[in-house]
Amino acid sequence: MRVDVRLERTYVERRGFPVEWRNDVFGVCQVGEFTMMGRQRRFDTAMVGASRTDLTGYDQYAGEVGTMFFNDSILALDFVENRVARADSVPATLPPGIVDLPLVPDAQDGVPFLASIDVEGMSASGTFLIDSSRSQSWLSIDYVRRAASDRLARTLEKRMEKAAKTERSITLPGGPSVEQELWVGSWIARDVGRWGVRCDGILGADFLRRWIPVFDFPAQRLRLVDYAMALPSFRRL
Repeated sequence: MRVDVRLERTYVERRGFPVEWRNDVFGVCQVGEFTMMGRQRRFDTAMVGASRTDLTGYDQYAGEVGTMFFNDSILALDFVENRVARADSVPATLPPGIVDLPLVPDAQDGVPFLASIDVEGMSASGTFLIDSSRSQSWLSIDYVRRAASDRLARTLEKRMEKAAKTERSITLPGGPSVEQELWVGSWIARDVGRWGVRCDGILGADFLRRWIPVFDFPAQRLRLVDYAMALPSFRRL
């Protein structure tokens, strides 16, 4: 998510926070001091989405934080133990990553994209948004039309009438190859492309959970740390 903080509309309404609606999609809300994971927020307004999310039934759910909140620090996600860590710099004792990847430079608001990702059946490598909030990974139909064989493109386009997905081997630049289930969508180029990077797909939590992803936003790097190497070291920190 590009913004730093997005508050859930139901949360704002329950607390009586005033909202200035800018259009039928979002508004802004005045907030006081906002501190999370040792970092104080730099602004005094937060975005509020006009639509309610699927998590409105959870009373404690207040909203989301995005890359603008973390893009001057390091963020690590542990999908197995459901833990998140933030630091101002990479600890010297951090175990080496299984692969160390450069993020696409100059993406708007530090949104993390990886380039040069090879997908089985595609004649050209792709650039993918790294989105830990999504439970599923996606291929853009525009990428399929550009890089897949005519037969594969026709097959996936026909499947899209219901729900298209395909199992593909994904090879990271200089890193491992993994088998990944990918859904195919026509909305990706439109919705994600406006962030200043041509997006060929999205790698979500179903992809990232194989490792502990460490987003080093100041250095514009993504490190994928092997669990077997990382957890004993992290527990000693």
